[in-house]
Amino acid sequence: MKRWIRHLAAASVLAQLLAAPAAALPYTMTIRDGFVCVVDEATGGTVCASAVPAGQLPAGDRALLEQGLPLKTRAEYTRAVEDFLS
Repeated sequence: MKRWIRHLAAASVLAQLLAAPAAALPYTMTIRDGFVCVVDEATGGTVCASAVPAGQLPAGDRALLEQGLPLKTRAEYTRAVEDFLS
C-alpha cells in the first residue's frame, strides 16, 4: 500500500511539472514541513509537494534533500522524482 501511494505521489508531482511551462525551470527538490517538495528558485514558492514524508527516506537521501537538489532541466526533474518518490 505504501509503495502504491509513493507511485501515485510521484506521478502527481511529475504531472504538475509537465503542465508547467519550460521557462518555469529551474527548481530545487527539498524538504519542507517534513515532506519532499519542489521549490521554484525564482520565487521561493512551492511548486508541488508530495505525500512522501522525509522520515521514510534513507538518511543519505534526506541529507541531500535538506541541502537542496537543483533541478535545471525536465530530465533532471524526472530522474529526481523517480529516484526519491518511487
